[in-house]
Formats: sequence, structure tokens, C-alpha cells
Amino acid sequence: MNQKQINRFRYRESGMGQGQTFFWTRATGELRYEEDGREEPKIKRLSLKQQAVLEQRLTQAKVADWKPIYETEWLILDGTDWEISWSGPGGDGISRQ
Repeated sequence: MNQKQINRFRYRESGMGQGQTFFWTRATGELRYEEDGREEPKIKRLSLKQQAVLEQRLTQAKVADWKPIYETEWLILDGTDWEISWSGPGGDGISRQ
């Protein structure tokens, strides 16, 4: 998915029993933040310029080209993990550790 448009993006990270998730949807311009244990999500509507910057950074990081699964040979004791998923005209993708 090189240089392809991303219409939806989700990032989740967690560790030590706590987690947080960010969602972005192009159609609504909404950036949503949810934190485990928090009742209400935080929602911000991004301007077109802010959305363009976000997508540019995702493209520069080549997120759509990341491997589906990243593994480490080391034992991670704090339990930290992450997952990124995206959707666009070229299909859906996911990457996690």
C-alpha cells in the first residue's frame, strides 16, 4: 500500500494493565481517544489540514508496509504491546507486537 490513501486508522497500546486507543476516521474528521477505565472517550474534530498532516506522517512512517506481526527474541516483562490497523481504498491492514 505505498502512497495509498488511508481512510481509517486505529492505534492501541497497553501495558501493566492499562491501555489506550486512538481512532481516526477521514469521513468524519474525528480523532477519538479512549483510555481503559475511563468512562467517556475524548473526541476532537480535526481540520482538513490536521488530517493531511496525520496522513502524511502515517505515509512517511510507511505504516501500510509494516509486517503483520513483530516478535522479539527477548522476554518483555512489563507486558507492553501495541496494534495498528488501517483501512483505505486498497484494503485493510494490521500490524502488531
